[in-house]
Amino acid sequence: MKKALALLLTLCFLITCCACGGSGDSSSDNKQSQKSETPADQGNTDPDNTDPAGDPGEEQEEEQKKNGTVEVIGEADESYIVSDDDTWSNQSSDQLVEFGTVPSTLDTPWDKLTLSHPAGNTDAQAAAMRNSIINSPNGNYTVTGTTYYVSPNGNDSNDGKSPATAIRSTTMIATLRPRSGDAVLFERGGVWHLSKAIKCNEGVTYGAYGTGEKPALFGSPENYADPKFWKASNLKNVWKLNISDTSIGLIVFDHGELVGEKNDGGLLALSKNGDFFFNRAKSLLYLYYDGGNPGKAFKDIEVCLNKAAFDVNRVSNVTIDNFKIKYFGRLGIDLAAADNSKVTNCELGFIGGASQNSTTRLGNAIQMWQGCNGHLVENCWTYQIYDTGITFQGDSITPTTRAKQGTHDEDYLNITYRNNLIEYCALSIELWHGNHNSGDGKSWKYTDAVFDNVHIEGNISRFAGYGWSSLPGQRPDPHGEHIIMYAHAYPYAKDVYIENNLFDLCDAWICRWDFTLEYAEDTSDATRKKINGVAVPIDSAHKNGIWTIRNNTYYHAKNRSGGIIWYGGQKTGSGQATLESVLSKFDSSPAKVVWVG
Repeated sequence: MKKALALLLTLCFLITCCACGGSGDSSSDNKQSQKSETPADQGNTDPDNTDPAGDPGEEQEEEQKKNGTVEVIGEADESYIVSDDDTWSNQSSDQLVEFGTVPSTLDTPWDKLTLSHPAGNTDAQAAAMRNSIINSPNGNYTVTGTTYYVSPNGNDSNDGKSPATAIRSTTMIATLRPRSGDAVLFERGGVWHLSKAIKCNEGVTYGAYGTGEKPALFGSPENYADPKFWKASNLKNVWKLNISDTSIGLIVFDHGELVGEKNDGGLLALSKNGDFFFNRAKSLLYLYYDGGNPGKAFKDIEVCLNKAAFDVNRVSNVTIDNFKIKYFGRLGIDLAAADNSKVTNCELGFIGGASQNSTTRLGNAIQMWQGCNGHLVENCWTYQIYDTGITFQGDSITPTTRAKQGTHDEDYLNITYRNNLIEYCALSIELWHGNHNSGDGKSWKYTDAVFDNVHIEGNISRFAGYGWSSLPGQRPDPHGEHIIMYAHAYPYAKDVYIENNLFDLCDAWICRWDFTLEYAEDTSDATRKKINGVAVPIDSAHKNGIWTIRNNTYYHAKNRSGGIIWYGGQKTGSGQATLESVLSKFDSSPAKVVWVG
């Protein structure tokens, strides 16, 4: 043993001398030299790697200390905590294509063992809707221009104008320059690991062709279920992966058999399988797993980076139909001021968790930001979302700000959310528009945004607040609600309908809308918001607008928060009589109200 140790020290001394040019400066950082001379050790650029062979403990005298379930070998720096911001960089890795069937993610061992909840009351209805969405046929797309094809068997040197000459990579779509009236169709059965969001063009349809499963867009750069990606750190059961991004929100193993939990407490805080910590500055992801190299233990590992699948920003008449969208750390479909947009027949799962700033994480499946005129979300299935399944939201501006910057379209007109299945999201449907970032002391108390002709109908919302984001340490507010509208006044809401929906169990309040009547009215025609040149009238008689809420079905039970509904001051309670009494203030004529014992 002593001879082996002496030989090892001699070799280390010789390597150090060579890397330093014979200067004898043993304090120099030689990691780049080691990396270039030892291809098998690619990615070992972190200070915890005291054993280049990646196998700490073999025929070496080790200094060990215990910290909970983590065994530290040698020295380790536990201060790897960085602040993330709201920007993100594109992955530089080549886009890969994965083939094969993506298994179901519901009723997995993870779902059954993590957060207990009563049995569902809408299982049959949900199964029928889920089956309809999964098996929805290709759309009868209206194409007045050129149809382009994307296939895992395509070639990026093709023109993309026929299935036989399809392109292969989503990054090549921009080079085709699709115009209004064109369509970009993806072949069913293919899985694309996106390097960046697909930026949608004005008036273009994005859909599916062929037969089989929906074309799948994954937010992980590739499937990391390969031992070559993972190396042992000098912490017992802690593995590391070299990967670059601004933030990592989630890791999903075998499509939901295990879900990783983000921990910002440093390396020594990792204590159970799936716990992970991301050192952004060093592009290193640390994962706790006690079953050996995770790349060998699983068939699929998806690392959810800070990006979306589709970017629909200030372009109109875009249709997105029949996609499977999974494993994105930021958003699924990112829409902003996108008039006349349609999202139909899509499946979106395991989305969110990336950092918006140093304290806030984000993640919605389908989000419309900052106003639009015309938006349809229909026959979509969203599940296991960090924040919200379907939402429109944004920040209003004050009269003073509007006078400085001019007109600003921030209304939500002609919006329909219909026949969607929303499961295991923290929040199912979220609607708000308020002065979040006004900077003038009126935060959340001013909005002149107009909600008009909004329909939320025929949706099934289940198990809000029982998904992965409600695990301890993942959300600062682990509550789950079916409908959430923040504490604003909405004086210009009219023809807003919430009807014929099924709400089945949540972990807090069925509805969270603690509305306020204290808001600032702008009485000046000069500064008040204008529509078609006419100042928006003040509706002082209906300071929260006119909402029609009726004919919905509610199943509720005792939960962790003890909540029933957060509406007009009521928050907690239990029992059938209380549930009926409280809901009568919210829903004028419910179809069914059941307290689940």
